[in-house]
Amino acid sequence: MKRPLLLVGLLLVILCIVLGVGVAITREKLRCDVNTLVLAEGEMPEDWNLVWEIQPPALPRLGSRRAYGVFMQNGDETAHHTVYEYSNRTLAVLHITVENQTFFPSIGWNWRELEGTRGMPLCADQREIRCGDSDDPYLGSRCTAILRYGPYVSDFSSSVQEGVLSIEEFKQIVLKIDGQLCQCRN
Repeated sequence: MKRPLLLVGLLLVILCIVLGVGVAITREKLRCDVNTLVLAEGEMPEDWNLVWEIQPPALPRLGSRRAYGVFMQNGDETAHHTVYEYSNRTLAVLHITVENQTFFPSIGWNWRELEGTRGMPLCADQREIRCGDSDDPYLGSRCTAILRYGPYVSDFSSSVQEGVLSIEEFKQIVLKIDGQLCQCRN
């Protein structure tokens, strides 16, 4: 009985070593600097103002090498865009998986896939684009696009309502972000 358990334990150790070596070997050469990938003030519709930039070392998490973000405001409504850079795509996938509740919190929000986004011509390797309505009337409606491009993860989230940012404007911004990040893969 001890022998099969020992064999299984040994196989698990070997698997962990192989995965660790694989992650270390697959470090990718990155072509872009994350601070050039976030939305600039003029790339949001009228009346949106850049409030502040969030720079390293405050942002990196879950093993990211670098991260850069911007926070924007239109009256009482907010938007943010953050790009995380990982040393390889495996860690970027892990970020999206582990942080899913941060991107799309289930407490107080009712999330749904944003209609029409499956057919959007995005070059992202992985995407989750959802909109949610909050149970709290002060939080309103929000849309979030999590896009992964190899070792880069883009997190764009914004209040969405007529007169502030429409669903169509949100989709156009996602396409703009996609265009910038696609260039880093080539």
